[in-house]
Amino acid sequence: GNVKLKIFNLLGEEMVTLFNEYTLPGQYNVVWDGHNSMGIAVPSGVYFYQLSADRYINTGKMILLK
Repeated sequence: GNVKLKIFNLLGEEMVTLFNEYTLPGQYNVVWDGHNSMGIAVPSGVYFYQLSADRYINTGKMILLK
């Protein structure tokens, strides 16, 4: 199905969409380089990721350290 992976800051603002494609079931790796959608480096801190696929949504917390 269609899979999306987005990164948000603590205020809930979307920083970047890392993945938005139709994929087959399996394991995938995605690396975030610490930049927002405009290519600007974001500061170290706490961020949230949201992974959605069809009717499945998973949100988690992560720390970006530079």
